Amino acid sequence: MAIPILIEAGIPCMGDKDTTYLREDIRGLFDNLPAIWDETRFIDGYPGKYVVLARRHGDTWYLAAVNAGKEPLKLRLDLDMFAGKTVSQYKDDKKGEPQLVPLKVKENGKVQLEIFPQGGAVLINK
Repeated sequence: MAIPILIEAGIPCMGDKDTTYLREDIRGLFDNLPAIWDETRFIDGYPGKYVVLARRHGDTWYLAAVNAGKEPLKLRLDLDMFAGKTVSQYKDDKKGEPQLVPLKVKENGKVQLEIFPQGGAVLINK
């Protein structure tokens, strides 16, 4: 789910099963995905291991994170763009199935994310 936000290309990169994109709760993410970005911020990462990138379109922020490792990744992030807000969190569960859950971000913008191996997460402040 995070790849279309991470990779900016003329043709969106959709690297999952077709049934993932047909689910009503997940389709909302892709139906409204912008074609261009107003701002991009590198949040965290290490080459070949993981990356966390935030992109803004208008007033809406999209944060994408992927874990290329073989172990779950626990990240503590400072996300001022989401401070004090409840955001939509799209994330892979332990089986790699996507889920949509609300996430309340602390007033100081601190967030802890767990990303399963070969999985990802997306946060949106809509």
